[in-house]
Amino acid sequence: MALDAWLPIGFELPDGAKARVASFEGVDWQVYETQGGGRALVVHDELGACWQDAGLIDEGTFDAFQFGDHQLRAISCGPSQILSPVSEAKSPDNKAEALSFALALKATRDIDSESALQDALYVEKITRLLPTYSISSRTGDDVVLGYWLTGGASIPATSFRRLRQTMAG
Repeated sequence: MALDAWLPIGFELPDGAKARVASFEGVDWQVYETQGGGRALVVHDELGACWQDAGLIDEGTFDAFQFGDHQLRAISCGPSQILSPVSEAKSPDNKAEALSFALALKATRDIDSESALQDALYVEKITRLLPTYSISSRTGDDVVLGYWLTGGASIPATSFRRLRQTMAG
């Protein structure tokens, strides 16, 4: 299904990355593929402000820009860094990728212990899971981690035997 992209193909983001196609979207955010194989997260200013107010991102982490009558913020990353909705989990290719996600989960929880993270956006570049503040009920962090590790199975990370069986397959 094609997404209704906010930005045209070739649009240059403030950091110089050029948007290609929108891959994922939510109410206040979109993830774009960028020229060169990277990705960019573009969010409405209000969502970026929520993350900043919560202490999840520092001022200047995202670049602010105007497109039409929309005030937006963006962050982009190269092809070697993961930028993806947690719900679109692809199991990690190696231990380093798994640890990066776990560290991002911990760093996020050190700042925000309450927000639901099953609908969060994983931005490896800044070691964060950024909540989208959706209305779905909260899933435990052990299930969020297990979901990421298995590439989409709702297995808590605390269920070591089931997790190992799923990941060995």
